[in-house]
Amino acid sequence: TPYHIATGYCEVSFERSLRTCPMFSNLTSLVLGEWCMAADFYPLLRILQRSCKLKELKLKLTKEEFSTCKDSEPALSSTRGALPSGSGSHPCIERVKICCHEHDPRVSSLVQALQLIVGDVKISIEHR
Repeated sequence: TPYHIATGYCEVSFERSLRTCPMFSNLTSLVLGEWCMAADFYPLLRILQRSCKLKELKLKLTKEEFSTCKDSEPALSSTRGALPSGSGSHPCIERVKICCHEHDPRVSSLVQALQLIVGDVKISIEHR
């Protein structure tokens, strides 16, 4: 069963706790919302760093616009130095699925960031 970070207070609380985030040593499947794109993808990167056995990652971009997400280009360009250079950074990840609205402008920057983080893993996009 995927671990799902709930919306609202729990999500905000979890994001604040990322610096002292525990290891998720048995986590193999995870569903995250668009909040993980905030702060130049730091929440996403931090969770992946702490999830050594993660095989399946699903990202749900459900809101039309999310206030804490930065613009695509600045977020990605400033993230390049902070993210690992892919190809084996997270070798256990087998599948990444992004669920979003058809013309969501955040998808391209998310895909580029994921390619830097997880390497050549197949990323599928499901439109709602």
